[in-house]
Amino acid sequence: MAKNAFYDLHRVRFFLADSKSLSVEIVTVDTMCSMCVVLCRPAGSDVARVSDMKTIVFPEAQASQINLQPGTVLKIFPPW
Repeated sequence: MAKNAFYDLHRVRFFLADSKSLSVEIVTVDTMCSMCVVLCRPAGSDVARVSDMKTIVFPEAQASQINLQPGTVLKIFPPW
């Protein structure tokens, strides 16, 4: 049974390693109607075009658990 558990764990690691992620840096944080609206740019870029910017919305409860401040880098995994 331990062998199967290791195999399942290996499959999970393989799946996570293959998943595409998005790394973004927070530019601004606003709170609207108990939601946290975060404007982000691709991580590592000094200047981003407006078309490269992403808006991410977090519920207030989740936002309080994450360090949402300008300059913080987030790594986001699918499903988007």
